[in-house]
Order: sequence, then structure tokens, then C-alpha cells
Amino acid sequence: MTLRLENVMGCATGSGKGPTSIQVVMVYNPNCSKNAYKTRDGYIKSDVRRWMDDLAWMISAWSRSCKFEWTPPLKVLISGTFKDKRACPDVHNFIIVIADAIQEGLGINDRDYAIETVLPNIDPTVEPRIAITITQAK
Repeated sequence: MTLRLENVMGCATGSGKGPTSIQVVMVYNPNCSKNAYKTRDGYIKSDVRRWMDDLAWMISAWSRSCKFEWTPPLKVLISGTFKDKRACPDVHNFIIVIADAIQEGLGINDRDYAIETVLPNIDPTVEPRIAITITQAK
């Protein structure tokens, strides 16, 4: 799958002795919510599948390029930046889609994740986005 720059906005790693975390910033897709990610037939919508594939690819590619081996448990932090309160979703509604994408990218079952969400930021000057930070738990 080819990673499209319009879907992934940035990627950053931890510093110090070696990488212990990754942060991927993805374009906000309202269909990734647990309330909208499946069709009436129970299948994952195609735009959501592409978003998940892009997230999984970024995590997998970063891990391979840094030769970093993830081991359970992992900490996952989900946050978001949106233009205003009116357009701001419940960030916790993205947990299912994000956890499944991380599981696909790392090959680690999502039952081994400690997932946390934080209050979204409001910034009218940026495009809406979701930031996912994965940290190796000690």
C-alpha cells in the first residue's frame, strides 16, 4: 500500500538512549468513530480501511527502519486537535479503529495495550487531526 501524504501528517520518535515511542499524526476522519466505521452489512467502510492501513503502515515501517522490537504491554495515548468545540468529537470513540490498526501494524494483540484519551485541543488555525502516541511500557 502506498502511503499518501494527505493522510499522514507527521511522525516523531522518542529521543535519548534509543527510541521507546512513536507518535503518528493522522488527518481526522469522522467515519473512524465507533458509531460510523462499519456499513449496514457490518463491513469496515473503505475510507476507514485506508486510514487504518496508513496508520498500520507508518507504525510498521518506523519499527522496521529503527529495528525496534515492541514487546507487550504498550501504552497508547490518543488526542486530537479540532477547529472548534462544535466540530469536536468524543476522542474515545476512535479507540476501536486505532487499536485494530496498531495491532495490524505491530502484530501485538490489542488486549496488551493500556489505552488513554486526553481532552482535545481547539485550534482554529490547523486542520483537524488525531495524534496517536505508542510507548513501550516498562
